[in-house]
Amino acid sequence: MEKPLKMCQPCSIGRKPIERGTMMRVNIFVIVTVFVLLAVIPDSVAEEFLDLYLGQTNTNDAEAWAYYGKRNQSDSEEIDFDPSGLYGLRGGVWSDSTRQIGWAIDVFYFEADSEKVDVSVIPLSVLLMLRLPLFVRDEFPGGKLQPYFGLGPSACFFDIDVEFQPIISSTISHHSVELGWQCQTGLLWQFHKEYGFFVEYRYTSFKINEKWKEEQTYFLYKTSHTEKVKTTLDTHHFLMGISFRF
Repeated sequence: MEKPLKMCQPCSIGRKPIERGTMMRVNIFVIVTVFVLLAVIPDSVAEEFLDLYLGQTNTNDAEAWAYYGKRNQSDSEEIDFDPSGLYGLRGGVWSDSTRQIGWAIDVFYFEADSEKVDVSVIPLSVLLMLRLPLFVRDEFPGGKLQPYFGLGPSACFFDIDVEFQPIISSTISHHSVELGWQCQTGLLWQFHKEYGFFVEYRYTSFKINEKWKEEQTYFLYKTSHTEKVKTTLDTHHFLMGISFRF
């Protein structure tokens, strides 16, 4: 979707960058993250890892709804999202006691774009990691071949543009944070003591349900109106990458 140029307004005051609902979601994510880390962090670390990866995403079709309060306009449409590329990194540790349990922090970027809705997404996830060491050797105590699985909560930082013209006369744009979850499964081949190659499938799910107040001042005259947007991002990710072991 080609984004229109936004005209500058005299003495314009934009929306608040962080709202009460957003801060509550961030606080909930921080609390959940702390409990997850305390629950799964190993007593002693056997292996640290850093993964770099890229791939492709496919976001399921979804209904998007928007409301523009300045003119009391609303509309909903079925959205067919286009495939997108992704790239990101993940870091974590494996336990020294079992070598099968660990945790990781994962962050990546992808887009869910269509003709009328564009969403840029950065999920930040905390994951409980499980693996099955196969073909264990002295130089490969975690296994030369490692099927693995990860699951955990995710904070979705997003920027959304909705253009339902002519029913809604203005493009609705907003950025915020929503909570969701991420799960993944993959297969890693550790061809060297310090390096490995992996392929992975992951699934992320986020619900965008935002309401905010837009305020503007024209010289001494102040106006405000409400804008809302709702949609769902259920996305399949296919990726490959390289893993560094320490």
